[in-house]
Amino acid sequence: MNFYIQDNTSVNKHSFSPNNLAMHNIREKESIKIFDKWAPSYEKGFWGFYFKTAYRSILALTEKYIGRDSKILDIGCGTGELVFLLSGKVSEGEIIGLDISKQMIEAAQKKKLERKINNAQFVTSKANSIPYENERFNLVFCLNALHHFPDHPSFFKEISRILKKDGTFVLLDLIKDNPIRKMWALISQSVIFREKEVEYHSKRELFGLLNNAGLEPEIKKLSLFFTMITISKKATYYPR
Repeated sequence: MNFYIQDNTSVNKHSFSPNNLAMHNIREKESIKIFDKWAPSYEKGFWGFYFKTAYRSILALTEKYIGRDSKILDIGCGTGELVFLLSGKVSEGEIIGLDISKQMIEAAQKKKLERKINNAQFVTSKANSIPYENERFNLVFCLNALHHFPDHPSFFKEISRILKKDGTFVLLDLIKDNPIRKMWALISQSVIFREKEVEYHSKRELFGLLNNAGLEPEIKKLSLFFTMITISKKATYYPR
């Protein structure tokens, strides 16, 4: 039997305060502005190539977790490409894409109609207050989005809340556990996206956050050197 173990790594700095709440709101507004502007070209050029490469890696690793009747949520879904790839695998289940950017969701809805995909849904929502009941999903994805979210401990707890007891969480994000990766994180933040407030983690920090939310990593795989895929199972025992 697997048990939840408390680890305070990277949690205290997120403790609630009016100042933190104000900063969270600023970060969310900044993300909305950036991704609304990016939506028309999101799947094009270098980033389009990168996303497709990441999707192939993710699908190869997660095939065994997906059933025809699985209920799946993709958080930070962008214009919906991963949702569409998964839709053919869950003919008797459901696949939902969630994003804070209305422009991204509108682009995803348009592609859904053009491709005549009937079993995909899209919703505009914050990642830290997911509008679904407890233990709704078998599988939750979050690819290349975590660093944009303002409160990582509460996000991971939301993941644990909405996952079924045997549920799986698939995370892909940049890590900063050596000088080269730290430099790339700084370039991504300051030059490429020009976001004042994003947050990347080392492996140790990330595993601590997952563990604190009752999520136990069972697959950890570097992807394209700068990012890491983590596949976690919801812990058997997690004190609420």
